Amino acid sequence: MASAILTLLFLSLWPFLLILAAENVTMSSSLTAGENLSWISPSEEFAFGFHQLGNSTNFFLLAIWYAKIPDETTVWHANTEYSVQRGSKVELIDDNIILNDPNGQTIWKALVEPNTSVSYGAMLNTGNFVLSAGTDSSYVWESFNNLTDTILPTQILSSGGMLFSRLTKNNYSKGRFELHFSNESLQLYPVAWPTEIPYDSYFTTMFNANSSKSGYQLGFSESASLYIERGNEEIVQILWQPSSPNSYYYRATLDFDGVFRKYAYPRSSIRAQSWSVVQYIPENICMALTHTQQGSGACGFNSYCQAESGTPRCLCPIGYSLMDPNNEYGGCKPNFTLGCGVDDESMDPEGLYKMERIPSLDWKNGDYASLGPYNQTQCEESCLHDCLCDVAIFHYTTCWKKKLPLSNGRLQNGNGALAFIKISKSVPPPRKPGSNTKRQKQILFGPLVVSKNSMKQHCGFNDELGRGSFGIVYKGALNFGSRNLVAVKKLDRLSQEGEREFRAEVEAIGKTHHKNLVELLGYCHEGPHRLLVYEFMSNGSLADFLFRSPRPDWNQRTWVALGIARGLVYLHEECNATIIHCDIKPQNILLDNHFTPRISDFGLAKSLMFDQTRTDTGIRGTRGYVAPEWFKRVPVTVKLDVYSFGVMLLEIICCRKSVEMVSGYEGKEILIDWVFDCYMEGNLEALMVENDDVGMCDIATLQRWVMIAIWCLEEDPSKRPTMKTVTQNLEGCVEVPIPLNTLSVKSYV
Repeated sequence: MASAILTLLFLSLWPFLLILAAENVTMSSSLTAGENLSWISPSEEFAFGFHQLGNSTNFFLLAIWYAKIPDETTVWHANTEYSVQRGSKVELIDDNIILNDPNGQTIWKALVEPNTSVSYGAMLNTGNFVLSAGTDSSYVWESFNNLTDTILPTQILSSGGMLFSRLTKNNYSKGRFELHFSNESLQLYPVAWPTEIPYDSYFTTMFNANSSKSGYQLGFSESASLYIERGNEEIVQILWQPSSPNSYYYRATLDFDGVFRKYAYPRSSIRAQSWSVVQYIPENICMALTHTQQGSGACGFNSYCQAESGTPRCLCPIGYSLMDPNNEYGGCKPNFTLGCGVDDESMDPEGLYKMERIPSLDWKNGDYASLGPYNQTQCEESCLHDCLCDVAIFHYTTCWKKKLPLSNGRLQNGNGALAFIKISKSVPPPRKPGSNTKRQKQILFGPLVVSKNSMKQHCGFNDELGRGSFGIVYKGALNFGSRNLVAVKKLDRLSQEGEREFRAEVEAIGKTHHKNLVELLGYCHEGPHRLLVYEFMSNGSLADFLFRSPRPDWNQRTWVALGIARGLVYLHEECNATIIHCDIKPQNILLDNHFTPRISDFGLAKSLMFDQTRTDTGIRGTRGYVAPEWFKRVPVTVKLDVYSFGVMLLEIICCRKSVEMVSGYEGKEILIDWVFDCYMEGNLEALMVENDDVGMCDIATLQRWVMIAIWCLEEDPSKRPTMKTVTQNLEGCVEVPIPLNTLSVKSYV
């Protein structure tokens, strides 16, 4: 208890300690939009000034942002109705900080009490910009008390405080969601945009507040724990503390999609990375918003929502398209006319419309009739012949008829619902629900589908890149499209197994789009010819990268490992249908010109249906990477890839192949055995690449990564972590459990 009180005392004094080190911004100082100047914190980690919006050179945001990371993420912005034009000026003047447009008209100023004296401003190391009276180091205004969508470590939300989301990812005006904090609860609300009137809460955490107490606070500790302080008595964590708080920047943001997320970003990295989501609430935003009776839901009217690792993916029903092609969350509209009296009344509805079925799809609201007991056919025909009915939902023996606009749509596997969607017969045939329409069109129907004649004309199949079990990969060039160099995989024998591999690869990768997966540009399926056309990866395979001389350094290797892990998270949890790659190894990881890893070769991949967690497959993997369950001929799960990743992670750590003779360790030709022995003996230095000074200075990360790899290599698949957990472990955001029987191992952490 004493340590907790000291921590709270330190946090309360923290801003005043920092002001002593801050480089003060004197009165009459100013910044002009477009001049690329800002007021920097002493640590140079935060900047206050005009932040350019996107690629525009004419529009800016008066904001605070992370100054040391490439994407310069904003954490606060002045609440202006519109973006700021080039030439606008912010100035410390008249005991305030005032923002004027290029014509000198005031468009924003800090809410400082009248007759208050301001001595200077300061950008603190916490990310807080303050105006100080100067005499007693008190603040007369601070950005921490004028919240937008983000809260930072050391920041406090007092009872009555709130955050509000942006409207879209790139539109910083107030959006459709709010976070409210009071003595009794933390609540998330959708609002009746463009007003700020809240609808019913879609997430609530109650604190059982004692009405006789006061001073309830929502805090974000310096160690990155989000907590509630109950009346200066008890501290209750909401989003817990990570394992390596000092190695990362942290922020908690109410995002434009209504999810409150805690993010982490590595402080030291030689390469551009991205923010990782550490925790989030609610668990499933699509389902949470169905509890509200009003509003459009997560995705806008007439759309439906599918949650992928806490992020809503918004889709339009068959026959519908986005209201705004640039806003996935803005709702959908029918591509044809619906309603009574819109067509020749003498014409039978069956001649005008058809009913498309989508299983597991439902809209929470919009019922105008509930019929039953009905069967599926009765429900479908009832909606088809009712000019008021646009959609019908059949569940068990009940038929709910709905009319536009529809709200709170969601795709929930296994919910037993069946949606009948009325569309015009003039609408083109539908594609599979949930598929990426743009990507399917490009691969299957667009100009990049390559025939054998065009490939003979432009490639010639002369420059060989590599060979596989069913064909050869060539370097090629195309005279159309935005990319000239390509890699062409040519199946050289059309066996039944080769045909199956070809179809598996097209089907699996055709559903995907992720920066850590290789992109399929087109294919040829003509007569005996089977060609797969990929983007060209200029830096070869991970095998070439790891086992070359000289070896790549530690930072390069960690960058690659994290990218592969994120690609596997996408395949397992975030794409339309779960995909098990089944052949993860260094030869199937390619590196682009920035050394970003791309998972490739989906010939053995298995796609799972929505209600599947496992599938049957033959033993077709690669020696050294095959998980034990393959030899038992039992149905496999995504944990198959987790095992293979564990092997490959050890190869990345050691720059040694999974099966080879290891100098000085007679008989230790299996890398897994050698690493485990080194780990048990506390001899982790033996695993490091020779002369890798960067790696030797990061021995704590080495130990953590070895522990992760050992965990991935558990013989029982159910005991292995998911790839999402692996990624969080690699990033240091989540503690790694100690492998069994290793409690006596020397600790470097």
